[in-house]
Amino acid sequence: MTDIVNWLRSILHNDRSVELHCREAADEIERLRKERDEMHRDLRKAETECSMLRIECGVITAERDEARREICQFRSTSYPHDMKEVYEIADSRGWDCFKDINNA
Repeated sequence: MTDIVNWLRSILHNDRSVELHCREAADEIERLRKERDEMHRDLRKAETECSMLRIECGVITAERDEARREICQFRSTSYPHDMKEVYEIADSRGWDCFKDINNA
């Protein structure tokens, strides 16, 4: 099957306005296809950037949690650290910095 744009451009008619409308339709189809392709490129770019941000967020969250764990250990009055006390310090601050360690 021939592409609709080529087909519209090939139409010859005794009424010149029919030819002009066909060419306008072909132009509009091409414009919309180009717009669609640009939107797809933009979407792929945004998805890539979003993935990179998710990775960066994960790294930053891990660094934050490590810093919070260190603070909890420094605040602990016992040495070697009583982990129950360390967990309670984190909990009292609303931190879930031990979530990954507890699930490991």
